[in-house]
Amino acid sequence: IATGGTAAGSLMAVVGTHVKSQVFSNGSNGISLLVLSNCVQELSKAGQVLTRKLQKGGEQAAALLAGTEQALTAILSKTPPDDWPGALKSLDTIIFTLEYMAKEDFQLAKERFKFEIRQSGQRRRMLWELLACVSTIY
Repeated sequence: IATGGTAAGSLMAVVGTHVKSQVFSNGSNGISLLVLSNCVQELSKAGQVLTRKLQKGGEQAAALLAGTEQALTAILSKTPPDDWPGALKSLDTIIFTLEYMAKEDFQLAKERFKFEIRQSGQRRRMLWELLACVSTIY
């Protein structure tokens, strides 16, 4: 993806799908132009961030785009349409997080954390519980 418009366009396509489902599935009059305009502004910003990240190309870029689209779908599915612009303000943070997660070796980090737990003192039980919780997420 070479331009911010293309990355933003990809994200806007996800929003477009949800806009159509809102108009047809819940019997409402749809989403206001103001809300849609604010969504476009936020997606434009996120598109610029995403474009810089995608310029590296390769499998990581494709995974980052797919992950961003999945996150956007989740946001739109769980948020009322009038709240979409506010929810989309965090999309750039999500992009950075997804990029970092792709670089992280979770198995190595888990083994290192286990080693640190074994070396810890009185907080050992709490740390094992934290590790179990994180392991279910990742």
